[in-house]
Amino acid sequence: SLIKLNVVDVAIDSLKIVKLLKDSSIVKSDLVISMAGAIVNNMVLKAAAAREFPILSPVSVNSNLVNTYNKIWAVNPSNKTQCRRMTAYLKNHYPDASYSVIYRSDVKKEADLSDLFNGELHLLFNDTLARMINYAPDGWAKLQKNLKTGKRNILIIPSSDESFLTALLTKLNTHEEFSFLVVGLPTWEHFESIDHSLLETLNTHIFNTTFLDYENEQVKHFRKQFIEEYHADPVFAAYTGYDIFKWIDTNFNRFGNHLEKYESVKSLTAPNAGFDFLQNCENCSFENQYISVLVFKDGTLKRADQ
Repeated sequence: SLIKLNVVDVAIDSLKIVKLLKDSSIVKSDLVISMAGAIVNNMVLKAAAAREFPILSPVSVNSNLVNTYNKIWAVNPSNKTQCRRMTAYLKNHYPDASYSVIYRSDVKKEADLSDLFNGELHLLFNDTLARMINYAPDGWAKLQKNLKTGKRNILIIPSSDESFLTALLTKLNTHEEFSFLVVGLPTWEHFESIDHSLLETLNTHIFNTTFLDYENEQVKHFRKQFIEEYHADPVFAAYTGYDIFKWIDTNFNRFGNHLEKYESVKSLTAPNAGFDFLQNCENCSFENQYISVLVFKDGTLKRADQ
């Protein structure tokens, strides 16, 4: 490779990081990749933006930073982008379905995410197609009134409350006369109390940015080589690091340091698309648009577009 890579360990020492980001060897870099933990990541990104050198982060980036600084390359899409991409997937695959967004107004995070989904549905369908169902006051009665026979009922439920979801999904499962597709959050992957067979029956889809298909042949090959070299199983960051370097190395000969011209390269973490960076506005960061859309099937999670 023609790329010179310097690796610096800063742990979580914020003072050391600030001092490092003032160093000429960092400021003059063509690209800085920050693997700093979430605790200090925003500080690192702000400091990089202030000194106007490009920085790429595979750690979640605050939405305000994404919309303010144009030197950041965010590998992990923001919540808004993830909701938008999931909604676009639904529109492309189920344009004639009946949509409902179910939330509880007294749970702020659910209300905020439901507004995101609802806004994206309105933009994509250009009408007031989606029904916002506040489940807090007599929600089951409202939901039943909005269910349609003869159509697929897509229920977007932006909640991570297992007890609430268990009760709701169990009720849905008693209505065999309706066709359901339930859309949940990335957190649903790690639920312990909800029976996966129930999620399968309701055709449950979720989305995330950290899914790794261990049945993929390229993933198997990388894992085998990594274990042979380091005698340890690679963590997700190892796969991401490999993908980032491959993306840079593949594009460097054609585009040099013009990262804005870099094209996507199929990767371990995103085999169908690779990194798909997009600048949403003139002063916005470059944000990866790729998410994994997953479905509960055969006792596990699988990519829905396979």
